Amino acid sequence: RKILRPFVFRRYIDFSAIQSLRRMKSMISSEVRRRGLTNNIKLGAGGIREIEFIAQVFQLIRGGREPSLRNRGLLETLNGIEELALLTPQEVSNLEAAYKYLRQLENLLQAMADKQTQTLPDCDIERLKLATAMQLESWDLLIEQTQQRMNKVHQVFETLIGDDEEDEGSTIARHFHELWDMANKQDVLELILDQDIQVEEPAIFSKAIINFKADLAKKTL
Repeated sequence: RKILRPFVFRRYIDFSAIQSLRRMKSMISSEVRRRGLTNNIKLGAGGIREIEFIAQVFQLIRGGREPSLRNRGLLETLNGIEELALLTPQEVSNLEAAYKYLRQLENLLQAMADKQTQTLPDCDIERLKLATAMQLESWDLLIEQTQQRMNKVHQVFETLIGDDEEDEGSTIARHFHELWDMANKQDVLELILDQDIQVEEPAIFSKAIINFKADLAKKTL
């Protein structure tokens, strides 16, 4: 285990790893848009995945030097982050509270639906059941509390992992990175081309990108 540890927790700062997390989050955001998962408490802005990404950033850049960050458990890692003053006590408290709240909400969602899901229900009856199970008086109150917690998570996430303020050129570059990463999913490509880049014939352009990437792969072989 001691031999393997340096390969997991590097002793030097690898900022390319943070960029990789940014690109991964960008891909997830594209998928959330494509599938209409705006009410997803795991993949949506400020959801469970963003809390996990925040912990992973500190593990990537400081885990090689700080044993307190070498934890598999997220809450233990957040404790280490607070001990090292990498985030303020209030920020860590917000992340911990949001994580526990969202996990409780996730467990109830899955128990009610009898399947793996992290999407809040559309049915009024199911909404009332969920609010009652969370010991809240109404669905509106549940949505308010959920959004408040997720907003606090997203603020920390944007500070750490979110791209710097983008000019027009960097925004276009980000969209093209998304296109390249999603070149095996034509429907996602068409959505990005149509909504983000706003080309006139997204279907034609998406096919061209897919074919171009496939041709490059063949030439590499």
